[in-house]
Amino acid sequence: MRTGSLRRFTWAVLAASAALAATGCSVIGGDSGDKPGPTYNDAMAVIYKDALSSMKTTTGRDELEEYGGSRDACGGPDFLDSKDDSKRRASLYIKYPGDPADKRSSADLVKAMVDQLTKLGWIVERTVPAADGPDPEVKAYMKKPGSGNAGIYSEAAHLPTGETVHDLVIDIGTDCLRNPDWRKP
Repeated sequence: MRTGSLRRFTWAVLAASAALAATGCSVIGGDSGDKPGPTYNDAMAVIYKDALSSMKTTTGRDELEEYGGSRDACGGPDFLDSKDDSKRRASLYIKYPGDPADKRSSADLVKAMVDQLTKLGWIVERTVPAADGPDPEVKAYMKKPGSGNAGIYSEAAHLPTGETVHDLVIDIGTDCLRNPDWRKP
């Protein structure tokens, strides 16, 4: 590229950058600031409540293990192809350890959990049938419209006593929704 062409190109880039800056950068930074609508926190509250109540009804127990949730930015384009924090997704993993007194199979536990969530307005997206074997893992994927999704599975766990139990797990995640704490820079 010749020097004159390079200067024209540089000035064109600078002019375009100045025009974006003058419009408040709404094209570059996902502009969702104070707009009304559900937040990712609202969605997590809904799907978390549904998950807990369904798991407690399915297992008949209150004992659970929760594993760290994540919150990932998924807003509009930000600097260098990343996403800004105007919208977020949140996720959480919840496990109910199996009970030796519960003799249901993994498939029966997942089906009972799916039935409970369906009563609460969840929709089955797909199920993964059990593979052949003595203790196959069964999976179901569900969606709560406007809130989030869940992956549900049950797997066999072997206790030190030699007994086999079936743990029930739900991995929940919100849709990419407004972050109420985000303020446009």
